[in-house]
Amino acid sequence: MGLNKLVTAAIVTTFGVFTLSSNALADAPPNSPIVSAPGSNQSAGGPTVWNANQEVSALSGQRTLDPDFLAKGIPLGTFRLFPNLVTSVGFDDNVFRQDKGGNIVSDFFFTEIPTLILDYETNEAHVDLYADGTFDQYTKLSTVDTQLYDFGGKGTYDVTRAIELSGNLSYSQLAEALSSADTIGTQNEPNVYTLFDGTGQIGYKPNRLGFILGGSNDVYHYFDATLFGGGKLFNNDRDNTITKGFAEASYDFSPGYSGYLKATYNTDSFNLHFDRSGYSRDSHGYQADAGVNLLLGNLVQGTVYVGYVSQMYSHDRTPATLTALPNISGVDFGANLTWYPTELLTVQLTASRQIVNTTFAGASGGDDRNVNLQATWEVTRRMFLTGSFGYDDTSYKGAGLDESTPTFGLGVKYIISHYVQAQLNYQYSTRDSNGNFSELNYNDNLVSLGLNFQI
Repeated sequence: MGLNKLVTAAIVTTFGVFTLSSNALADAPPNSPIVSAPGSNQSAGGPTVWNANQEVSALSGQRTLDPDFLAKGIPLGTFRLFPNLVTSVGFDDNVFRQDKGGNIVSDFFFTEIPTLILDYETNEAHVDLYADGTFDQYTKLSTVDTQLYDFGGKGTYDVTRAIELSGNLSYSQLAEALSSADTIGTQNEPNVYTLFDGTGQIGYKPNRLGFILGGSNDVYHYFDATLFGGGKLFNNDRDNTITKGFAEASYDFSPGYSGYLKATYNTDSFNLHFDRSGYSRDSHGYQADAGVNLLLGNLVQGTVYVGYVSQMYSHDRTPATLTALPNISGVDFGANLTWYPTELLTVQLTASRQIVNTTFAGASGGDDRNVNLQATWEVTRRMFLTGSFGYDDTSYKGAGLDESTPTFGLGVKYIISHYVQAQLNYQYSTRDSNGNFSELNYNDNLVSLGLNFQI
């Protein structure tokens, strides 16, 4: 993306309705498009990491941005440094995401989100070195304090007018949502893990016909988690490596319209052959999708696709009397569409199906389908209102567990000056689980107030 869009993305990422802090991430469904769950077998060449920006709004979309409010950065010769800091205070009325009969605890928390981006751009190359973090401190529940960070480099290089190379290399420390099915009821802190991501691709587009080849290698390492009353949850059986390769062919039918075919193959290898329940969770799978990129003037833009996804799991288990893990397959789909009904209103729709890893006994994986709708209204040159709705349905194949999680959000952003922005956010989430899993249900309200400082 261009320099201004990159900086704005960093700002919006830390100030989005769902992503004001890592605690806000804990409210999102564990497999939401904004934050892909660990072990996600999505077709993208590499994971969408915890701070990746997916929001398109009147402040960050394709419309002309107000230059008075853009970060200018600090010139350093041929480079430009963009520092950013978000500080916020929030209140969560159900930190551990428990049902009415569980350990419902509320708490205030403080969050700091520093970001540094060192940008280098020429006619042929665009390289960004980045580092950021999210640090949460709770006033009472110190066990759920988090220190998350992400650093790396990404860039693109135009070898010729027809050939482009791009890639990313990053290392992150992340945390699972406390609402995750892999968080057990006696756990008093989130599951923390590290991710090393290496991603690369080459694109060739001499004319209307284009081709892309790429792949990724993602290495996950999980830390043990402490339990109420003492003891630990050992997570070393979750350490794994996901390798992907993909090929894509596209054709531009007319300006603003192109169709594409994309095929992805993945392997998922775990360090330990058997997990805590006696299952081997090694798997491999593929996705085949056909999609359309469209641009209807300044009104609608984005992409939609449909296809088929299949993930096949190892049947090794001990003892052999355990039921083999079932394979997961079916229709694949996705969308990321932005609609500009007026000059001041932006509406974005995202949807996807993902297959995610789990340690839930008897389940091969989580088959997740989600949809998110967000609208942003530019009330004045300085004030923006945002409303959002999300719905996530996850079926844990083989375990009989099905979860549905609606979320609702409201936010207001006020630009105080070129250097300072303020935002107030509210989010409500609830989960409904079927049958004998009603103890996994919860209701949660989260409110946060923050300031964003930029140069």
